[in-house]
Amino acid sequence: LPGRKAPAVLFESRRVLCDGGQIRVAVPDFLKMCNEYVARDLLESKALLMRGIYGSQVHEGEYHKSGWDSSTLKNLLESCGFKNVSVRQDTGREEAENLCIVAEAIK
Repeated sequence: LPGRKAPAVLFESRRVLCDGGQIRVAVPDFLKMCNEYVARDLLESKALLMRGIYGSQVHEGEYHKSGWDSSTLKNLLESCGFKNVSVRQDTGREEAENLCIVAEAIK
């Protein structure tokens, strides 16, 4: 979800959703990753966090263009007209170490 294009992407997503339709956005939790990076001493741990922050960059498109945390993502969705916005930690992938967030909202 590139920062500069995010509002346009979400406004268009809202436009094409049916009334009552749901959007789900999953992104790395930039704030949590930064806090974890500062708190860790091992270089291997820091390298994994850097990969989460910037993307793996192994293939074309595997990089992150912006950073989001719970409050900035919620604010963005609300400013684009979405309702009932909720943001939670993504606990679905062990390798993510709970470092991603998932926002859900209704048109």
